[in-house]
Amino acid sequence: YPIRPPQRLACGLYWDVGIDGTKAAGIIADKNLGIVPSAKLTATASSWRGGIYFNDIHEVGLQAGDVVVIDAKTSENLLYYYPGNTCRGGTVCTLPLPTAMGDGNLLSSYIKQIEYLTEQKGVNVVISASGGTRQLSDSWQSQYPSLHMPIDLDNEALQGNFERPRNDDGSILVASVDPQTGDAGGSNYGRRIDLFTWGTHITTASYQAGTKNLYTRYDRANPLDYKLSAWIVAGAVAQIQSIAFARGLGAVPPKVMRELLISTGHDLPNATPGRNYGKQPDVKAAVEKMLALYANGFPSIEQGPTIKRIEGAGFAAGKSGSDFGGARSNTTTTFTPVLNASAQGVTFDWKVSEPLIIRSVDPATGVLQVDVPAMNGSFWRTPPPPTATVTLTTRDKD
Repeated sequence: YPIRPPQRLACGLYWDVGIDGTKAAGIIADKNLGIVPSAKLTATASSWRGGIYFNDIHEVGLQAGDVVVIDAKTSENLLYYYPGNTCRGGTVCTLPLPTAMGDGNLLSSYIKQIEYLTEQKGVNVVISASGGTRQLSDSWQSQYPSLHMPIDLDNEALQGNFERPRNDDGSILVASVDPQTGDAGGSNYGRRIDLFTWGTHITTASYQAGTKNLYTRYDRANPLDYKLSAWIVAGAVAQIQSIAFARGLGAVPPKVMRELLISTGHDLPNATPGRNYGKQPDVKAAVEKMLALYANGFPSIEQGPTIKRIEGAGFAAGKSGSDFGGARSNTTTTFTPVLNASAQGVTFDWKVSEPLIIRSVDPATGVLQVDVPAMNGSFWRTPPPPTATVTLTTRDKD
């Protein structure tokens, strides 16, 4: 059931459970063809540019072992956050949420929301890796022969936003392939991709506004609509979890679930060298490994280093607007360490080199404020003349 009834979100923009929601419900929980026919489903609205209403998600009352699916981010304007000229006038670009968000504050907020779901609530989060870019006009077709161009999530222009050690929020990132050809040419790729499965040519229930009848159809082979694969994986995750509950094992920790699927999955045949699309899930093999390894319960999850990442000017996760590429001249800049959920008793020791000046350090949160002196020119950009360094050393209870 939808959390909210059909409603008007903005001028000319209405929300309802339509084609996508119906297809997702059919793939996951259709009585005859669904992966987990007894699953309970709900849907939330998103903004017209793909933003997520996390308040709605939290209001569902999620429990450990539940599954949340997040579809792709679409944008025509966040040019700085796409490799080279892939996203420019006449092009629609799609990247996985939440790390596609161009504004540093939104990016930080989205990652923290996902981390809260996976690390604090024990909820599995499945995210569509999406299908790159699409040209919208004939003039672009002549300049770029391929209408659809996937994005390499490891491209330097994305500034490490998809590096797992830095931004691993515990989610499962899913790529897509064509089940008829095995081709993944339209799907985004990179080291952060965990799994792939079929993204097109799947019979689904569909809903057309203004009609009363459901009908089955094949999804069109459009990489920008590569959402089916995430829904399939969500069903697979729910199926494995249901078996764990039935065996009395309890909720599978999200990172254990992800590792089970990756370690027992299958490679994409004839994959393009250098393009990682992850593994195709094998539910039977994942369940067998789970029952063999965790018959006596699941282990506590290693949370990794005390500091997951640092957000602020000069860091990819904090770049936005005029401070893109570094701190601004004659301003005070903030650097925020993001702690692991398990971190306790952390102390923070910040050091900066000239010409930077430490204004304050919050002993509880480690937030650093640095004064940047006036420099020649209107902005101080990376690499700045002179070069300055900011270093953080932490100690925790261990």
